[in-house]
Formats: sequence, structure tokens, C-alpha cells
Amino acid sequence: MKISFDSFEDFNTFFNSENYLTKVHPDEPNFFDTENYIAMATNETVIKAGV
Repeated sequence: MKISFDSFEDFNTFFNSENYLTKVHPDEPNFFDTENYIAMATNETVIKAGV
């Protein structure tokens, strides 16, 4: 699974939102193995656009 945000501020806003915390987060175990997943946050750098 991949999820993208335009900024880390947007990332933090999403994961701290009431909607995520009360509706999405409690339902996550139904969609993926929450005990054994790995999360990675990165900044994307475009080297050459349009390739």
C-alpha cells in the first residue's frame, strides 16, 4: 500500500485528524497486518521529469 502527501504538514494533519483517528485507524486491522508492517516516510526528488 502506498499513500502520498504534498508535505509532512499534510501527512501530520491527516494522521491526527478526527476522521482518521475515529474511523480509519480502528478499521486498519481489517485491511493489512498492523502487527508486522513497516512504514517509511521519504521526500521525493525528481531527477528528470517526463522520462
